[in-house]
Amino acid sequence: MNIGFWLLALTVLAGAGIYGYLRSMRYRADEIPDNEDTGAVLVAFSNAYPDRPIRDILHTEDRTGALLRIADGTVGLVRVTPHHTSVSLLKPGDLLVDAADNDRTLHLHFTGGNPDEGIFTFATVAEAAEASLWLCGNFVPPGEADEPEANSSR
Repeated sequence: MNIGFWLLALTVLAGAGIYGYLRSMRYRADEIPDNEDTGAVLVAFSNAYPDRPIRDILHTEDRTGALLRIADGTVGLVRVTPHHTSVSLLKPGDLLVDAADNDRTLHLHFTGGNPDEGIFTFATVAEAAEASLWLCGNFVPPGEADEPEANSSR
């Protein structure tokens, strides 16, 4: 075998090694450390809704989701995965709450086809109760969901 073959083999091996290293570094950079997830949630929500001041944040137990209480009484939702962050502003009538397995869990369904629906488990019962109170502002009683807002100018 000549030297050209060995140079080509060495170049291919070095290229594969560099590619693997850079790819692993990219995935590590996308992961959000536990101590930085509140900041990441704030930045993600503020980029999507810059005119909505945040009053409080409640993280889920696994730190992949957060509910945000907005100053005007609405609730925001941020879901964080290693490769994607989704941000939603919940509006009255968008949300259905289903029975959950325990007192720390909320099972949320969105009527508008929001892909963020799922099970949200909080660290304590008090946090789950607080999140439930925030969501009560987004609750529309049955029968009122289809009615247009009458005389909203009063």
